[in-house]
Amino acid sequence: MVICLSEIYEIIIELDRYFIHLIEPYSKRIMENTTTKVKRPEFLTVLCILSFAGLGIRILRSIADSVGGMVTSAFSPIYNEVINDLKTDMNDVPFPVENLLASVQKLLDHITTFGLMRLSMSVIALIGVILMWNLKKEGFYIYAVFRILILLIPVIILGFNLFSMMMISSGIVFAILFIVLYSLNLKAMK
Repeated sequence: MVICLSEIYEIIIELDRYFIHLIEPYSKRIMENTTTKVKRPEFLTVLCILSFAGLGIRILRSIADSVGGMVTSAFSPIYNEVINDLKTDMNDVPFPVENLLASVQKLLDHITTFGLMRLSMSVIALIGVILMWNLKKEGFYIYAVFRILILLIPVIILGFNLFSMMMISSGIVFAILFIVLYSLNLKAMK
């Protein structure tokens, strides 16, 4: 039995029509799912981009603090001398400079720990932003918790004092603002 090329071609065409007919309903559903993909709100996109930039800078600063802490410990005698000079020069200042200078000294002594804590928490907050970028609601909760924890690092290391409160106050407005703004986009996340 000899089969010619034209017969093979006809069989292939028939098989092709048969399989196209079988998969047509599925291919339409697949195409509908890819074309109706959930779009990220523009406001959420802007917030995420701002957070990528802000957390990226914070991560770089934390790395610098961590590495700088190793260098700082080598210069500790010089810092101690400078702080002692400041204490004697500021004896006439009306508010308790001694406590402020002691906090600065404590921060310099623990700058590596400070940097590493801030680095790890910033990376986890960044993971939260990446999840929100992908419209995952869990990202919001991760981001919110770790942004608040980042603010508490000075209190953890320095204790509750004027210097740690000054450090917290510089970031609390933006942390609360971004948490509130992200919460407005929760309905767009799954």
